[in-house]
Amino acid sequence: MRKNWNVSRDPTGVDRAIRQQPEYETLWLRLMKVTAATQIGSSTLKRWRYTVVEATFNTAALDYVPLTTSNPATDYAISISELSNTVGTGPFSYGVNGPFPGTFEPQQIPVGTYVMCYPHRNQGGELVYVIINTQAIDGACTALEDLTDGGLYTGEDPT
Repeated sequence: MRKNWNVSRDPTGVDRAIRQQPEYETLWLRLMKVTAATQIGSSTLKRWRYTVVEATFNTAALDYVPLTTSNPATDYAISISELSNTVGTGPFSYGVNGPFPGTFEPQQIPVGTYVMCYPHRNQGGELVYVIINTQAIDGACTALEDLTDGGLYTGEDPT
């Protein structure tokens, strides 16, 4: 069956071809470097707004050392795993509930970290990058209980 490619017979095709499209840049994944982080919302929400710059890596010497590009633009990003955080004891980072033992708590992405970002338009049409990661939960245990007698674990063999 032969298709008729005469657009004059298909007014919807002409209409679609002449519509003006928004002048947004092409969206694709980008390697970025975190240069700063500012906590947003409540301190118990554990979300940060990250300042990021475009990055690349050195392939000439085959050492793949990461470096920032000559593009001076500074952009902002949020972490996809922090979007699901709720105030208080969680859940945090894809469903990990608190309260956490010792000093463990959800962490911001450290400044200087290279991250993979996806450009996204927020509700107002502004460009914001979404960092594809899993939020770290880090800290130190203050004491471990010996499960056999309920006392503090001091390194001895359980009785």
